[in-house]
Amino acid sequence: MKKMTFIMAAMLALVLSACGEKDEPAFPDQELKVGDFFKITSEETGWYSENDKIASVEGNAVTANKVGEVKIRNAKHYFRVNVVPRYTYINDPYLAWGDSKAKVKRNVKAPILSETDNSIEFGPLGNETSTTYYFGTNGLARVLVNISSGKVSEAEILKFLNERYTQIGTGSGRGEQLINYKSPDDKPSITFTKYISPSPLAGTMTISYLKF
Repeated sequence: MKKMTFIMAAMLALVLSACGEKDEPAFPDQELKVGDFFKITSEETGWYSENDKIASVEGNAVTANKVGEVKIRNAKHYFRVNVVPRYTYINDPYLAWGDSKAKVKRNVKAPILSETDNSIEFGPLGNETSTTYYFGTNGLARVLVNISSGKVSEAEILKFLNERYTQIGTGSGRGEQLINYKSPDDKPSITFTKYISPSPLAGTMTISYLKF
């Protein structure tokens, strides 16, 4: 029995030791802009990304693909890569699914234009016209950002979205053109809507963030 206990203790120590090695950072956290590269200066091999959509690895080169944070690992070590955007034509909306109205009020630093039992409309913080938060039975369920085409061009909004999300389809109807996106962590889905107008300054655009 003592021999068996000793063997089990030794096996547990080996497992804990291995886990400890894997959890050791290999490099300080890296901050990269979308499209940037980071060269892994290590003789270790087998590096891989926990999410290729945010950052991918080929050999010892890390490529930043979409805005977000991801760990790059091998059998023993890891380091974090924080991918940040190049384009900030509008403000990234506050997204925290399940948040209460009170918490959204505390975190969105913009004037409140209107409020109902299940929605809050905030004024602009930048080039947005307004941002409306809708609340379901379990908290925040949808965020709608309204943008004036007189302030931000369609090309600029597409650059903004393509840095942050992956396009998954397009559509049209009722005077609208739609582009659907998905977040790298598969949590929210995004629909960019362009309302077609005869006058280029009269058209409007919206970005709708939906909870999966």
